[in-house]
Amino acid sequence: RSDGTFLPGYAVVSIKSKFLTGVTSNSDSVECKLSFDQLMDSYGDELSCPPVELDSVAQKELKVGKRIDKEGLILSVPNGGEPIISLRSSLIDTIRNEASSSDDFSIVCPSPSSNLFMGAYVRGYVARKDERFGSFVRFLNGLTGLIPKLKKGLDESLYETILCKVTALDITSSPPKILLKKVSESDISKKKRKIESRNKGSVSQRQIQVGDLIGDVKVTDINFARAKVQLIDKAFFGANIRARIHVTMAEPIAAKPKLSKQEKKAKDEHKIGKSHPFYSWKAGDVIKGVRCVAVDTRDGVSFVELANRSEKSDLVSSSPIVVSDPSQLPPGSLVHSIVTSVSASSPHFGVWVQVCPGISGFVPALELSSDPDILNDIESNYKVGTRLSCCVMEKSNPEKTPLRHQLQRDDHDNNTKEHNALELSVLLAEEQSNAKQAGFKPTKPQRGDVVVGRINKKMRVLGPPALMLNLRGTFTGRCCITELNDMDDWANMPLGKDPSNDSKSGSNEVQRVVSDSEADLSNNENDDDDEESRD
Repeated sequence: RSDGTFLPGYAVVSIKSKFLTGVTSNSDSVECKLSFDQLMDSYGDELSCPPVELDSVAQKELKVGKRIDKEGLILSVPNGGEPIISLRSSLIDTIRNEASSSDDFSIVCPSPSSNLFMGAYVRGYVARKDERFGSFVRFLNGLTGLIPKLKKGLDESLYETILCKVTALDITSSPPKILLKKVSESDISKKKRKIESRNKGSVSQRQIQVGDLIGDVKVTDINFARAKVQLIDKAFFGANIRARIHVTMAEPIAAKPKLSKQEKKAKDEHKIGKSHPFYSWKAGDVIKGVRCVAVDTRDGVSFVELANRSEKSDLVSSSPIVVSDPSQLPPGSLVHSIVTSVSASSPHFGVWVQVCPGISGFVPALELSSDPDILNDIESNYKVGTRLSCCVMEKSNPEKTPLRHQLQRDDHDNNTKEHNALELSVLLAEEQSNAKQAGFKPTKPQRGDVVVGRINKKMRVLGPPALMLNLRGTFTGRCCITELNDMDDWANMPLGKDPSNDSKSGSNEVQRVVSDSEADLSNNENDDDDEESRD
């Protein structure tokens, strides 16, 4: 390719369906692609740039009609394409051993749906080298990480199977951004023996229970999702404890002087804005009066979840502060949550939130506010890191419930169970607190109700010309063109002004949210209260 990317050739192989796992087929056999760079774990130093020698290697290994007596691994299944397989024995052994190993030193071959965390050990292969950045390491289903050039990434051999450690992780983007560091199995063994010997010689530690007041802790490291802390109390000295304060368990500490340029840069790298609970935190700070909200003991190590949220703020919530499964939060539960990202895509227009460690939720835009001005600019009004009080809604359509939005993970996160995101509502929480709502889902609008809707130009128009609107819940509305207020402001409707006269008119797209309150004022002589809107 013109960008320097080399695409190796491939062979088409036929595999009997009974030998395949994870792929459904109605035929006796399935045709798969076997790329020439997937024939072995290492090609040594015999490859040039570009690696044209792959063709000669493949000719030695593969013959038309020849049976391949080797185990294979399905690397990916493209949409509408043939499965891509690999014969790399190291990857196959890694996949086989994943099920039997569950400690912090287990080696995995991750996919985009895997629960990665900082410090995880992963095995993949060098798919591409770029002089500008380093070596790109490929895993399952196209998941890719980077060994930076500054970390000697360019020293790796192309198509080499490689063992790495995750040094940085950003799962707020999709697919996640992963930075890697090459390690060896001996490095992992040494670290494991060191921890085991430390566990044997550790002093008897005070038993920590949920609800215990831990006292003061010292912050040692911060990222978007959590702050690692050290217990200061002498009662915990020498104990094998790993403690953290998750972002959902944190409250901002007292205001501090302005951050230095270096501190601001560090906050920006972790996407910690002024609305984030950790914005005023930094390594070395002492957080006072924390309490234990969860404990998990694994391999002799106590992983402790702490919170500095006041008990007063927790009284707002009718649910446990930490849960391990969404089923523990039935419809009607009031929860605190932290905004992790804003979604402007058509299927899921709203904000993603984290309720507690491992449990995420989604708040549709129309469940955030009844103010169209706010909803038309949710990125400005709902900053990442903002805390929201929400009500768990009844699932309107389980088949269309969005999958959970993953957040950065570390060695505390041991829950690998997949779950769908909770459906949440800010408006229902407000209505319940005011005793205005008895159910746990939006009700159908009635004649005379003032409603807020979102223009949907992809919906089939009923009785055109008209605007079709998405309303709260699964309801839809229709607004006839005769009921639109201030027609001169409409750039995309009959009798509207020329859009070329307004440079901003092009921004009024599908995500526009409208209200009928102003239309009621201009049509006060009309008693028919159809749903009306304004662009």
